[in-house]
Amino acid sequence: MRRIDAFRSTGVRFTLLYVALYLLSTIILLATLYLIEVRTLDQDVREQVDARIEELEDAYRFGGIGQVIDDIEIKGRSHVKLRTFYRLTDGQGNVLAGSLLDVPNSVGDHNMSVVVNTQGVNEQIEIVARTVTVPNGAILTVGVEPVWREAINSLFTRAALGTLAGAVLLGGGIGALMTRRFLSRINDITSTVIDIMGGQLDSRVDARGTHDELDRLAASLNAMLDRIDFLVTETREVTNNVAHDLRTPLSRLSRRLEEARDAGTDTIEGAQALDLAIEESAGILETFNAILSIAQVEGAMSAKTFSPVALSDMLGTLSEAYGPLAEEEGRRFETDIPPGIEVRGDRALILQMLSNLIENAMKHTPEGTPVRLRLERTGGRLRITIEDRGIGIPAESRDRVFDRFVRLEASRTTPGNGLGLSLVAAIAKLHNIRLTLEDAGPGLRVVLTFPKAAPDQAEALVKAPRPVQDSTA
Repeated sequence: MRRIDAFRSTGVRFTLLYVALYLLSTIILLATLYLIEVRTLDQDVREQVDARIEELEDAYRFGGIGQVIDDIEIKGRSHVKLRTFYRLTDGQGNVLAGSLLDVPNSVGDHNMSVVVNTQGVNEQIEIVARTVTVPNGAILTVGVEPVWREAINSLFTRAALGTLAGAVLLGGGIGALMTRRFLSRINDITSTVIDIMGGQLDSRVDARGTHDELDRLAASLNAMLDRIDFLVTETREVTNNVAHDLRTPLSRLSRRLEEARDAGTDTIEGAQALDLAIEESAGILETFNAILSIAQVEGAMSAKTFSPVALSDMLGTLSEAYGPLAEEEGRRFETDIPPGIEVRGDRALILQMLSNLIENAMKHTPEGTPVRLRLERTGGRLRITIEDRGIGIPAESRDRVFDRFVRLEASRTTPGNGLGLSLVAAIAKLHNIRLTLEDAGPGLRVVLTFPKAAPDQAEALVKAPRPVQDSTA
């Protein structure tokens, strides 16, 4: 059982695989070296054979067949490093000289086992030989014993055994070290996952700065965990905020219904209590609708559904809708809207985003001051600016106002649920619109910078007149 578990270990399998690859590489290398060495030495032996044949051919040219016989007898008695054997026969197969016995008379190269007679003793040996025809019709065979083969085989056998043993030890050691290093990082990831499953959401995988695949995996996992942590924290905060912000209107609704029940629905007091209860329930329903709208924009919608939106026409329509309302409240609604500008997006959401911002500006700007709406191109990008002359938002609070249910102290006396700007931020993020808040000195300037405008739209923007309009004029 323990043996099976060991072989299921990734570390053991990696180590064995590394040893096997190391051994295979070593065997291939040794075999290649052996073949190269054998081929080189074979070539050297054949050159020795050719040299002996050339010497005998020279002897024939110098003194005829008799000189060849004399040279063979002299060379046969000499002691050289490589043992050389000869056989010279006449055209009828009669042996004229040499110690080689019973060799084929076929002309050409031979690797063969033959019997030689040296000093009266027959001996079976392996030779590398060549057989040629002498001009007078005699057959000459010269063979050299490749004594190096046995030595080379023995040397390579010992070297191979030693090298393979070293390869097993070295490959096993390196494989175990590399596997241990690799698995230690896998274990770090596993430990982090276990910690997170145990509730330690702030646990992260250590990156070692090697910039390899595991480092990139660790960075991706940490980014994913950061995102999950953010979503969990945000969900917890939203849940707490929903519970906190709905507790008061639900309490008021309950109290109004009790008052209506106590006073009776056929009395004036009861009817007033019911009207207030209906108003409270409408406010609660509006809050839930706002939460659902934000969730829908953040989770379900996609940029794939975007289509061209006539932005200039949309801003003109908003100007016509809010201009008279501003005039009734003693404010001015000033616009600077070049015609013919289009963007890609969801028309209903962009209209909702701009309406929320305009209503927010009109809510906070004092009487007699303007609300300005401007569309322009800056640095190749379209930009919408909505500006009021209200009290503005302190710089330290500008990032926080986009969170759900956040209402600054100055806004708590005005109607609202603290979700309007959250919906604006969600729509802007969906459209990749940069949303910034600036000091209008006094007042607040909201800037929406779209990601990019089409070239034809840019041309239309250049050609179009840009008058400053006052819809209240």
